[in-house]
Amino acid sequence: MDCINPMVELLTSADSRVIKVILDGLENILEIGNKKSNESNQNPFSITIEQSGGLEKLENLQQHSDNDIYEHSVLLEKFFGAEEDLSENFEKSILEKNKQIPD
Repeated sequence: MDCINPMVELLTSADSRVIKVILDGLENILEIGNKKSNESNQNPFSITIEQSGGLEKLENLQQHSDNDIYEHSVLLEKFFGAEEDLSENFEKSILEKNKQIPD
């Protein structure tokens, strides 16, 4: 768990490649955390990421100009209890974002 804080800090990197690697790593950590959920059915790693300011940084990445980073940050929200509206909001967001891209 000591790696989570530095990873969360790297989500503000100016290098899109670094952000993509960190998002992949956080997703892997969160998936393992789902398998190790505690008695209250909470992912211990999602709690650590949230306490490190990671949820806010993921939300900020949803404004990123790189569409892959945007999509990945939206998908990671499922680990933080945002599942109920995720698919509907994700689809709507993708459609809105694609309208802004010139043909």
